[in-house]
Amino acid sequence: MSVTTAVSSKTIQQLKQIAKQYKRRLSITHTEALELAAQKAGFVNWHQATQAKAVLLPAETALKTGAIIGMDMKDGMDYFDSITEDGTFIYDELLPMVCAQSFRKMMWSGPDPDDELGRLPSETMTEYEFEEWFHTNLYDNMYFRLSEQVSVESLDKVLKLLDERSFWPAFYVWFQGKLYEFEKGYEDPIPVFAS
Repeated sequence: MSVTTAVSSKTIQQLKQIAKQYKRRLSITHTEALELAAQKAGFVNWHQATQAKAVLLPAETALKTGAIIGMDMKDGMDYFDSITEDGTFIYDELLPMVCAQSFRKMMWSGPDPDDELGRLPSETMTEYEFEEWFHTNLYDNMYFRLSEQVSVESLDKVLKLLDERSFWPAFYVWFQGKLYEFEKGYEDPIPVFAS
């Protein structure tokens, strides 16, 4: 079984900053500094680090400038073929990694669904309980990104494309870096959260 490593663009930028420090401190070439920074981070070399970034890049791009949909796992599996068959939407198992930060903010700032008083999770849960609840909710969904080949100018267009392919709506849509929650259907989106 092969293991695929994926790192964010932010991680690569941090490695570049570390390489700059090595270059100054150790009086080595830029290339040598990049190699050293990558090796200290656990990569064989700088090329391997940049390859790991390329793995996550389509997901990062979809989050920042495209669209990602999150559907209930059962609904996503029921309509997997109709959603992905024409290539408009692409299933990507790395999407939870890039969506996690805004998803966490949304869950932290919304009411605890099990609390009758509607209090925030910070008032009703321990940190461990919140993390467990967060991860369960994040991974109870199936995520698809809009293909880079498909250009859409609005959230409504993304929803229309999904409606053409699935009977079930998405619960969450990230459109151009913002998260929209659709718990009550497309007519009533819950506040937007920036990624």
